Amino acid sequence: MKLVKVVGSLLLAAGLVGCTPPMPPEVKAALADKYVTCVDGPLTISSQPEFEELLNIWSESYTTNCANSKLQITEYGNTSDIVISGASEATPFCSSSLKIPVGLDGVVVATPLEGVENIVLSPEVLNKVLLGEISNWQDADITDLNPDIEFPDLPMQVIQSGSKTEVEALNLWMATETGGTWQPITAAAEQNLEELATDGSIGIASLAYAQNNSLSLAEFLLPSSDQSLYAESAGVDSGGTQMVLTNTGDDYVAEIDPTIEPTASEGTDEAAIPWHGIAQTTVSICKGQNELAAKAFAKYILRLDSQGELVGVGRNATPENIRIELLGIVSAGLPEPSVPPSGEPEPALPTEMPTEEPAVDATDAATPEPTS
Repeated sequence: MKLVKVVGSLLLAAGLVGCTPPMPPEVKAALADKYVTCVDGPLTISSQPEFEELLNIWSESYTTNCANSKLQITEYGNTSDIVISGASEATPFCSSSLKIPVGLDGVVVATPLEGVENIVLSPEVLNKVLLGEISNWQDADITDLNPDIEFPDLPMQVIQSGSKTEVEALNLWMATETGGTWQPITAAAEQNLEELATDGSIGIASLAYAQNNSLSLAEFLLPSSDQSLYAESAGVDSGGTQMVLTNTGDDYVAEIDPTIEPTASEGTDEAAIPWHGIAQTTVSICKGQNELAAKAFAKYILRLDSQGELVGVGRNATPENIRIELLGIVSAGLPEPSVPPSGEPEPALPTEMPTEEPAVDATDAATPEPTS
């Protein structure tokens, strides 16, 4: 069923807000997870190719709940109401009124070398490799770190495979670990991910891509530890619990604060060792007449079930504390379902939108997402 609020009702509700105490963020998040906020009318969305699968899943689910949304997916680079991209990617075709992180992914170094796994690299050696200063897998810098591995006499092919977002995330992490001695890597204009299948190649990639394509990954021997660190989803989640939300105007980003103690994932007793190479997936809401509809879709992406789709494709969900904060930010201007008084049942609600309501009006879906 859907609780439909016409414009007059929305204005009346807004006038009564001052009579009630502010709703705690956790309550707002719980309501967002239970109820779907819809905005009717046109909505155009585009995404970078690596996020197309997620966009298709989210779009199909959203339109199932919001039947009056005229959602269309357009090619990345075209004018749209929402753009899904990596946090550092330039989107000159979208002048954003709001940009928020909606998901995470690990940044890794893939090392597809036949018969060789678990290659250990220090930040110093990794920097030399990515700068092209090491050209053979039998280089002493490599073999000294891996005395138990017999490397082939094979040229090392550095692949320009990392996105700008992934490269900048790795630069930030390694600069922090080395106290600023890391020389920044520059991302190429185009990613050549397919070339990472070449024996003897090495390159930056997302953890999701590496796992989905069964690529071997380098372990990192960081100055702060005497044991090498291996990339895994649990480590990215652990690093996510150290994140805080910061902003420059309406551009929000999650930043890692290493002084924050990481917390264990649900169902585990101990936090995994944090992996701080983290790329962020963002949603940019483009300025225009459909901003309210775009915010409703962004709010939908932040629901727990939508975040679960990130995990389903090998990525990581938004840290819970940041998700709750972002729900409050993106909900500004959108209607919020009312909470029945304690002990009282939720009222019966109409199932159809009144035909006289303009197509662009906002509505609340006042029941959980359909199960079929």
